[in-house]
Amino acid sequence: IIGGVQDLGYNLRDPELKRIPPAFEKDHPAGELLRRKGLVASGELNQGVTDLPRAILSNFKDLWPINDLLIQIAEA
Repeated sequence: IIGGVQDLGYNLRDPELKRIPPAFEKDHPAGELLRRKGLVASGELNQGVTDLPRAILSNFKDLWPINDLLIQIAEA
């Protein structure tokens, strides 16, 4: 999910932690997420955007997989 969002051109802040917390294996499949205290993705709108609401909706759709992942984690 993280790689997919980055592949679409969005930037993610660097993880706050240098290592995966000790309660987890060092090679845990969610290691990239475990090193984070939060998750912020950002991108830039093109200068020539003429339909701002549509552009914002498109970005929201691109980023929805992250929201969905965080909802699943919160509900677990």
